[in-house]
Amino acid sequence: MKPVKALFFDLDETLLDGSGLQESIVQTCKVIAASKSGLEARDLVEANKKIWPDYFREAEHKWKLGALDGASVGLEEWRRTLRMCERNDESLADFAVRTLRAWRRSSV
Repeated sequence: MKPVKALFFDLDETLLDGSGLQESIVQTCKVIAASKSGLEARDLVEANKKIWPDYFREAEHKWKLGALDGASVGLEEWRRTLRMCERNDESLADFAVRTLRAWRRSSV
């Protein structure tokens, strides 16, 4: 057996291939909708799909330079998703981030 020459730690999940991301978002939206009356999972999924391209174009440069970390980008994405669904709830955005992270880890 050859000795290990390198060891990578993907602490912010930027090295993942992303294959389970969409399903993790759908599952996260289902959990959020189940926890709050008046929210529908399909509306959350659609809002997330709409805000992501525009927001990432806005945040990408800062993220690449290290001025924004992945956690901050993700939190703002959920804030905007929830606002699009007429919910301005910081604790719900935090809950969404934690839920998505859990789904992502279970899908890897």
